[in-house]
Amino acid sequence: MRVADIDDWELLSVTQEEHVVHVVLDNPSTRNAWSHRLNTEMDRLLEVATDDDSVRVVSVSANGPVFTSGADLKAVAAEYVTTGSFTPEARKRLPGLPRAWYFPKPLIAGVHGFVGPEGLHFLTYCDFVLAEEGTRFSYEHSRIGTGWPNGEPLAFHFPIRVFKKLLMMGGWFDAETAHSLHFVQRVLPTGKLRAELDRWACDLAQVPPEGMRAAKVGIHRQYEAMGVVDIEMTKERGSNGELTPEDALFFRTVHDKGIREALKTRDASFDTELGRI
Repeated sequence: MRVADIDDWELLSVTQEEHVVHVVLDNPSTRNAWSHRLNTEMDRLLEVATDDDSVRVVSVSANGPVFTSGADLKAVAAEYVTTGSFTPEARKRLPGLPRAWYFPKPLIAGVHGFVGPEGLHFLTYCDFVLAEEGTRFSYEHSRIGTGWPNGEPLAFHFPIRVFKKLLMMGGWFDAETAHSLHFVQRVLPTGKLRAELDRWACDLAQVPPEGMRAAKVGIHRQYEAMGVVDIEMTKERGSNGELTPEDALFFRTVHDKGIREALKTRDASFDTELGRI
């Protein structure tokens, strides 16, 4: 099967130009919330693209005002109200690195607006990231005590005190800070992101695929030898669907009063500037 043969995407818009597949998160009504369905579609695309010889590069961007708000909080809240736990998918998930880590071809992302925790998690597995000015990378949801590392590969991207601030203080950083940390490779003015993303993709597509695969896979095997492959084993809670009292209150508020009110309550007593990296 080829990527171009698939036409039943629900949350993604997928097109191909020569050797580059352009993937667009396309559910702006939910601020491109990273739902189980979205994750399934992304995994499917990468699996098919792996064996599609016409594909040399996959680029990911998003429609709407933000790249992704993060986890689908409404879905989590609905599951909590019904069952008293996290989503069933969280309970079924086995420890292990995601499909994106094992994708042997270049995977690049262009982000804008806002990137929530699930989006940050995805970006850790991309090879290169470009960001528009004004983008906010956020782990602010950790303010309600959900900052457990949960096998988070950000530990390999950031100095330990940056990582601690994200997870222990509900930290966040802007595009310029992301660039200074080498988490993103370019910061672009508003309106210039897509053109630069295409430029990077086209350049990467010129590298002979056998050499590109050998380079990427070889680099990843080295990081696996250094422990990244074991990082998912550090989970202490979450995989079994447990909630803290703060989690429960937050998701009950999401269900009863909406996300905006829940976020307002979550952040009311915190000094947002203290969490800035």
